[in-house]
Amino acid sequence: MSIVSREKIDDCKEKISFSFDKERIDNVIDDVALNFGKQHKIKGYRKGKAPLEAIKQVAKKYIMDMSKQRLVSEAFEDILFETKWKPFGQPEVHDVVFNTRNFSVDMTIGHIPPFELAKYKEFDLAPVHENMNVETFKEKIKEGVCQEFGDIAVLDEDDFVLLGDEVCVNYVGKIDGEPFENNEGKGVTFIVGTGKALKAFEDEVIGMSIGEKREVTLTFPEDFAQEDVRNKEAVFEVELESARRREAAEFGEDVVKRAGFNTLEAFEQTIELKANEKVAEQEFIHYRAQINEKLIESNEIDVPSWMKVQIAKNSINIQEKKWEEYSEEEQNEFIEDAGKRIKLSFILDKIKEKEVDTVMSNEEVIGTIQANIHRFPQQVREQLASGKNPTLTTQIAAEIQDEYLMRWLINQSVKDSKLQEQTEEKEEPKEEKEVVDATFEEDKEEASDDEAQETN
Repeated sequence: MSIVSREKIDDCKEKISFSFDKERIDNVIDDVALNFGKQHKIKGYRKGKAPLEAIKQVAKKYIMDMSKQRLVSEAFEDILFETKWKPFGQPEVHDVVFNTRNFSVDMTIGHIPPFELAKYKEFDLAPVHENMNVETFKEKIKEGVCQEFGDIAVLDEDDFVLLGDEVCVNYVGKIDGEPFENNEGKGVTFIVGTGKALKAFEDEVIGMSIGEKREVTLTFPEDFAQEDVRNKEAVFEVELESARRREAAEFGEDVVKRAGFNTLEAFEQTIELKANEKVAEQEFIHYRAQINEKLIESNEIDVPSWMKVQIAKNSINIQEKKWEEYSEEEQNEFIEDAGKRIKLSFILDKIKEKEVDTVMSNEEVIGTIQANIHRFPQQVREQLASGKNPTLTTQIAAEIQDEYLMRWLINQSVKDSKLQEQTEEKEEPKEEKEVVDATFEEDKEEASDDEAQETN
């Protein structure tokens, strides 16, 4: 078994020709056949008792196909062992020659560029904003509960629509002066700002009074559900029939009970716990952005162009968009961003090699997933429980490993962080948790954006 030839294709990318000798081929074929015989009953023999040659005759095609796949996989592993490479992505397999006497394969392999790990801890980090504290988040929760469970007021003719109001409208639309399918609506209700209606439509409804009529001109987006109107301009006659607004209630025992809490004390206890968790979460977001930036600045790695382009294109494909649709300037931005992400992933992997305590065991990862299973969306919980989506499990495990490492890195630079506080896990009342979590979800994007702007 050996590398027959090597051809450089690009930086950190080579085409390798590799072969196995007959002894290795025979060993793989025999092993595949024996495993098949253990799992399947061969006619004329008890299960697991059939001789090797009989198994090979009965399942010849299956055995050869599986042996070929296994030899290709083992060739890849042996190439990495001989070259001391760490692969980048999966190999591109070209020509495979395989029979009972010969095996050879050509594959193109990308590998991580060699580099020395420079500074990765004890950075000077900007502190979190003074408003990021437990009391601030507790007040946000209270405001959210008061707003969500306040009284509903019907708007009169002297009022006008604001963002967040529930409206009821009638409309008729035309394209080039002609009606089109689904162009009319009567008594259509939606909450302004939730995205149920087109944004251009919602924007024009803001400021309307009861009974008012407006002409709204908009262009249907290219991904609109109704294909025949995509990218076309339409003119709508819109009438505001009615509108309602939820007025914030005064905080107290009444609104707390409406939200599902038995007592004010239970509410305060729950939001105290949640606010502490939120502060720690936002500290993590705040410091992680700075750590990532400093790791990239402090470590010199020459990431090949083909890697950046590959990852950039993959990111676009995941969004079900086409690379060619973007301008050269936009493509270059995607490529630059991909380069930073690749470089960061190389650095984090290197740190894990150097700092073995930053790597969680499989048991610890599984325990973390189980302890936090209630935090995942229902669909994710079901897939994790069924075990039918190993890719999802692997992805979540990798994210947990990276977060564990990042918390370690943050604690090397920040000595008085909420992230370092070790507190006993408290059981949360089920009926209370959903309301408080929902309030946090509403604030999550806004808080994250604020931290990103502060870091920049």
